[in-house]
Amino acid sequence: MNEQRFNDTTVMNERFRIILKNFSEVALRLPGVLLLEIWWRNKDVHMTPEVLQKSPLSSYLEMNKIIQFIQTRNFDQSASVILSYAVVTLFSIFLSLPLKKLLSVYAHFLSLFLFGFAHYLSIRYVRAEQDSEGELQLDEVCKLEWHGSHILAQLMLCLAQSCLLGLESDFERIMLSVFLLPIFLRMSGMPLGLLMLAHNLACSLAMLNIFVYVLNRAPKILNCLRQSCQALKNVITSHGIIEGAVTIWHNLHFGELLSFAWLFIFLVQMYVNVADRPVDLAKLGILALSAIAESTSTPLSLLALALTVRYGCSLVINFSRWAIGGIHESSHFLVHTGYMEVLVLVLLFSQTGFLAMSREQKAFLLGLVLLIVVSSLLQSLYELLESRLLELGAIPNLFFESHLSSLFLAAVLFTLSIAITVVITNYLPIDLWCVIIGSDSVLTALRTLSVVLLYALTVVETRLPEFWEPCDGMIFLVKMATRILEFCFATFILCYGTFSFFVKQWSLVSFLVLVFHAYFNIWQRMQKIIMELRTRRAAVQSLSRLPRASPLILQKKKDMCAICCEEMRFEARVTPCNHFFHGGCLKKWLSVKQVCPLCYSFVSFKDEHSVNSNPVEPQGVPTANHLYISSAAFIDYEEEDSSEWDSDHSSPFNEYL
Repeated sequence: MNEQRFNDTTVMNERFRIILKNFSEVALRLPGVLLLEIWWRNKDVHMTPEVLQKSPLSSYLEMNKIIQFIQTRNFDQSASVILSYAVVTLFSIFLSLPLKKLLSVYAHFLSLFLFGFAHYLSIRYVRAEQDSEGELQLDEVCKLEWHGSHILAQLMLCLAQSCLLGLESDFERIMLSVFLLPIFLRMSGMPLGLLMLAHNLACSLAMLNIFVYVLNRAPKILNCLRQSCQALKNVITSHGIIEGAVTIWHNLHFGELLSFAWLFIFLVQMYVNVADRPVDLAKLGILALSAIAESTSTPLSLLALALTVRYGCSLVINFSRWAIGGIHESSHFLVHTGYMEVLVLVLLFSQTGFLAMSREQKAFLLGLVLLIVVSSLLQSLYELLESRLLELGAIPNLFFESHLSSLFLAAVLFTLSIAITVVITNYLPIDLWCVIIGSDSVLTALRTLSVVLLYALTVVETRLPEFWEPCDGMIFLVKMATRILEFCFATFILCYGTFSFFVKQWSLVSFLVLVFHAYFNIWQRMQKIIMELRTRRAAVQSLSRLPRASPLILQKKKDMCAICCEEMRFEARVTPCNHFFHGGCLKKWLSVKQVCPLCYSFVSFKDEHSVNSNPVEPQGVPTANHLYISSAAFIDYEEEDSSEWDSDHSSPFNEYL
């Protein structure tokens, strides 16, 4: 017991360590993606005051001081090009360096910040001394406190920089203390007029120190960067272009990087939108759409938005999968992972020219696209719910408390689907896309209601002491009614789309959508309905010609149905090969295959002489001789008179039930 607990603790600690490591990598590489996004937004822009005022950065920075700096320093185009390539280089460093080397880069940036803070303390000391008395006399200990405090502050900064940079040379450590020069010279009696000269000399030595250090350390960083690029090249060479690119994508956590970068930009933009105005909850949705539009201005940010939607949808799907329980296996990696919603979003954005729109147009299109994404997400949740509800309904001994989460999810799906339909009909202009979204939402609500009805029928059937034969017919009616309503909605979409195509403005995309819709959602659905009706009718006709076993012989045999594994007490059908089954169970089987479930003899009555009474034993199928009745003398078939036969076929639906 203790060993098992120790193993569980070890596994949890290892998982926590991996999660913490991945989160640290994403957080440390995040500035590189933000720099690349800012560079992409301004890569073809000249640094002029008018452009800077219109730049998205004006929302985040104090642009008046930046413009004043540019105007007074003659920040020409050459410097802009140099800084542009510097940003790309920094992005490459942040993205490709290993975690330890990346921590070293952050240590250098932090030490540079400490250098700036040391400069700030030095200039404060010089200005404070210039405002003091002209002659300095250190004849008392209290007069040393002012100078000693500044020396101590500079010393602490030097120690911190030395630890961050890992300096081992005494000369390099001494060069870190250049801003102590004005303090020592002032304490030595330097006149106040020359004190600024001492500060300028310290600044010059500091810049020289940084220059020499960069010359010595930059080749090592570039060499490490070259090794990282070589490692990426080896991955692509060994795995191929596609698989190698996917491997690099996952190892660098590039999807999480883009998603976190987009969320950071969105939160900053949202803060800018609500900082200078009172928060109105009624307009919060409009402000959020406006912030999303402002945060999505480049192909990189558009990809980041798509990945954020993917992670959000995947989180909702995984939480729903955990809440309802069960085992959910998908046949494809795109199913129930959020990728389908991303494909829908990227397809719509690429067809509408999203990036070239104004902010108002982007906000409106985002509302429409997000409704489509939510509708697709509800469809994915319905697919999870359908299999789980039918599974729960077929388990007779499961506590009802385990059903509540699935029923709650069904209620949420039904409510949200109706809510999306109401929003579309009330707030959006009716066009082909709105009709498609609304119909899809209504169909999701209809399918959810249908699967709840099927679940209720299955629960009732599994909890009855004896087999309930009419339940199969009711289940078939619910399924067929759902399919017919789906076909009607699909036909309505086709009719409206055709009307819009000829009367309103048409486009090639709308035409292709209608063509695919007509083939997949109408033609194939109609063929499926016809096929199900035919197989159901054939199963009912075949079953109606099979004799019933009397209750007396059933009580004498005390046999079990080989399909549902329940005892046959009051009702059973006998196949031509003398095997007994429940009528409802055999009807379900014959709807799939017109053969005996045990011996695979054909159960067909189109030609009475073609019925093969001898079992056909395919390879791998048991003969089941222990259930085979060799003599018909032991079977007392019920005689059904003609009036009873006519009453069974009085309804036109009986040939399907």
